[in-house]
Amino acid sequence: MVARRALLRLRSTRPGSRHSRGSGRQPASGRTLEEDRSARVEELIQRLKAEAAEGAILIVEGRRDAQALRRIDVHGAILSAKSSGFRLLDFAERIDRGRKVIVLTDFDAAGERLARFLRQALERERVRVDLTYRKRLSALMHGEVAGIEGLSRRLQKLRPD
Repeated sequence: MVARRALLRLRSTRPGSRHSRGSGRQPASGRTLEEDRSARVEELIQRLKAEAAEGAILIVEGRRDAQALRRIDVHGAILSAKSSGFRLLDFAERIDRGRKVIVLTDFDAAGERLARFLRQALERERVRVDLTYRKRLSALMHGEVAGIEGLSRRLQKLRPD
């Protein structure tokens, strides 16, 4: 156990190590960690756009989240779970079973509970549910933004006009 801790300490002090501490260090790509993280977020958004264009249904919490996705050029079937006018179970029953559903609720605890509930309700209806975009975006944002609206604002600031 002691040897393992020493090895982890050694790894964390080695420059360029994935365990290295501190910001501003250069990953293997030659970009700063912030640039690398932003590029990964942009890549996820591009893949999300492609999935939406191929017919996937995106489920967000509210209308402003749907508007935020449209502001960053994600178009297609974007549904708002909380502002649909239906109870959540009724909302889940109305989703097209033949299409993939991507759940993009906020990155906070309430968003996590809603995502879990929607996944269970939709899977009972035999709908394919994808939570990977939510999980990856949440991990990349490290608590920097709380949800889809904040993500949209952050991306708009990073993108050149």
